[in-house]
Amino acid sequence: MKRKIAPEELRKILKNHKEWLVRKGRRGVKADFREAKLVRAKLWGADLQEADLTEADLTEADLWEADLREAKLTGAKLWGADLMGADLRGAVLGGADLRETKLMIAKLWGADLMGANLTGANLWGADLWGADLREADLQEANLREVDLRKAVLGGAEDLIIEQLSKVKTLYQAKLDPELEQKIKEKCPHLLEPPKNDDESE
Repeated sequence: MKRKIAPEELRKILKNHKEWLVRKGRRGVKADFREAKLVRAKLWGADLQEADLTEADLTEADLWEADLREAKLTGAKLWGADLMGADLRGAVLGGADLRETKLMIAKLWGADLMGANLTGANLWGADLWGADLREADLQEANLREVDLRKAVLGGAEDLIIEQLSKVKTLYQAKLDPELEQKIKEKCPHLLEPPKNDDESE
């Protein structure tokens, strides 16, 4: 059974977590939302860096522009959640339920999405530089203008050429041989170094 978090308790946990971050662990308490029930929670712009949200239920939660860098979201339920503009760099989302999640312009550099369910997710303009998408389900996911350079896509499920043809770049991405061949034939420019781009940024 999921652990219910009352609004007052949620505010206290977030306050203590903020202090833990500012004081670099010397004061405050790191947020522990493992198996917490946070359905439709209002977490807009919340600072959840390094927080533990393993198997938390965040169905339809508002996480717009939330800071989730290096947060643990393994097995979390984020169906229909709003993560537009959220910072998920280095976050662990292995096996997470991200069906129909709004991830437009989200930062997912180096995120672990191995085995995540991204069916119907909207990733328009998201940055997945170096993200691990092995065995992730990308059926009907919107990948328009997504940056997938150096991303690992080998074994991704339900990923088709029509989706990949709309991405921003696939430079140095790891693809299944069959898909890579189709890209070479139909959209070879996606495998080339992005123009006017500095990888050192």
